[in-house]
Amino acid sequence: MKKVLTASALIALAGLIYLFGWSDIFSVSKVTIDLADPKTVQEVEQVLAQPPASISIGEKLARVDKRAINARLKSLPWIERTNISRNFISGEVKISVSSRTPIAKFAGGTNDMTFLGKDLRTFTLSTQAVVSAQSANAAEWRDLPTLTVQSPTVQTFTDVKTLIDQLAGAGLKLISMSVPGPGEFLITIEPNGKRVEVMWGSVQEFDTKKRVLDALLAAPENAKVKKIDLSDPINPTVR
Repeated sequence: MKKVLTASALIALAGLIYLFGWSDIFSVSKVTIDLADPKTVQEVEQVLAQPPASISIGEKLARVDKRAINARLKSLPWIERTNISRNFISGEVKISVSSRTPIAKFAGGTNDMTFLGKDLRTFTLSTQAVVSAQSANAAEWRDLPTLTVQSPTVQTFTDVKTLIDQLAGAGLKLISMSVPGPGEFLITIEPNGKRVEVMWGSVQEFDTKKRVLDALLAAPENAKVKKIDLSDPINPTVR
């Protein structure tokens, strides 16, 4: 009895392998790129169609190589993650992509723009790639704060991210950030629609510096202030 069951199971397994891997019943009938911008969709389609094509209509669904598709899509510098799903009932393959998350853009970009990512890595995109990235995460990358760093290091970028996060958490709109040297941060913020340049100093003592900044900006005599030095929050200066 066991031999009969085993033989039946093997026959059934062979039938399933043939059904999914060789027959025309479960094949790709549609490939959907889950992006809003038509140009970005076309860009992704062109990358997938480059010979040898990583996916094509009529291909067996079971043979769709997710790793190959993922590797092909990762050749686009703005893509961070991908998700490929197969519907064996409709024959649809749905491809979703997530763009990288920038926290600042470097000064001086024209046709190509260089960004600092949330992962503290820098990457450069063409104008069209920026449009594609924005389409994928519905963010306005050109509105990011402008960053200038004289001596980029891992620690510097870590401090940059820390300060950007702290300023955003405090509700301060950051326009630009310059790092002329280790532990030296010069920022331009826009409180109440007025731009103010602040020599922030190091990323230390954020809460203290924020309280001093609020007090200085609230003082009537500083209504027209354009520059504030908080590098020593105990002895701040205004101009």
